[in-house]
Amino acid sequence: MAIVNASTNSTDKVWYLVRIEEIEANGAHRCRYFNTYDQRKALPKRAYAPCWTDTKGVEYFQVDRHSYRDTPLEDHYYIHEFLCWPFELSRSGRLPAGVVDKLLIDGFCSVVLDYDTPPLCSMVL
Repeated sequence: MAIVNASTNSTDKVWYLVRIEEIEANGAHRCRYFNTYDQRKALPKRAYAPCWTDTKGVEYFQVDRHSYRDTPLEDHYYIHEFLCWPFELSRSGRLPAGVVDKLLIDGFCSVVLDYDTPPLCSMVL
């Protein structure tokens, strides 16, 4: 597995999770996309699965394809476009902690803190 920097400018940070399928003679890496339906979960808790395209061009993500006619969603990237690699997903399809740390440090994701403040003073009369 690898993380690809898909940012088109310096303000929008975009990354893709891919699996390198083949390194071609011209140095390009043929990569298969992975995605998640867990966008509302924290990044370390998201489970990723391979991307497929059905015969109508609709993208979906799951381990097995719906139909034998569905094709893997792939693209080509060069070595300078990779942020971090190689690594393996966990058995549940999650990113390793080191990869999440790298994405945080490089500004590709953010930390959101959510907490309740305790009352300043509580008195029982």
